[in-house]
Amino acid sequence: GPSKTGTSTLQQFLKSNRAGLAARGYRTPALISARNHHAVADMVLDPQAEADARRPDRLRATARLVAWQAQFQEEFRAEAETSPRAENVVMSSEQMAKLTRPGEVARLHDLLAPLGHEIRVVAYLRPQDQMFVSSYSERVKGGLRGPLVAGPGLAGPAYANYQAVLAPWAAAFGKDALRLGIFERSQMRDNDL
Repeated sequence: GPSKTGTSTLQQFLKSNRAGLAARGYRTPALISARNHHAVADMVLDPQAEADARRPDRLRATARLVAWQAQFQEEFRAEAETSPRAENVVMSSEQMAKLTRPGEVARLHDLLAPLGHEIRVVAYLRPQDQMFVSSYSERVKGGLRGPLVAGPGLAGPAYANYQAVLAPWAAAFGKDALRLGIFERSQMRDNDL
């Protein structure tokens, strides 16, 4: 799910319990990161959409992104081929929730499909009013001074439109592959993530 939905807690659990999970048939790819899988989201970013043709520094950065993406894809596939076969592969990154362009989500599907597993996209969504307040609180802790308004890095109208955010995921993975939950303690088993 997006930021502020327990992703850091989940990622820490996966990291701390990697061996125990492997013994139970769950693998978390090591190449991507020891803690989270943000690199997977970076891997499928649309280089053209990331580039600004008016800024040469962005064009150089885009060329580096394209080269890195090709290298990462090969290393990701090599790890998948050489790792012990696991019944389940688990990845977690709130950065994946920021993949809203259909091409990016389709590239993610294409990266994961050859692993040979049934793919399920699991996301917890916080009610939008709570997401907005939580995002703002986080920014205040980081030094933000100013009014409560939507803007870059703060949950705004486009980010909070869950139907629009999830549409590319349903198109790429199929609606039945989506497993959505509400991020509220009362909705969780034993009120715990």
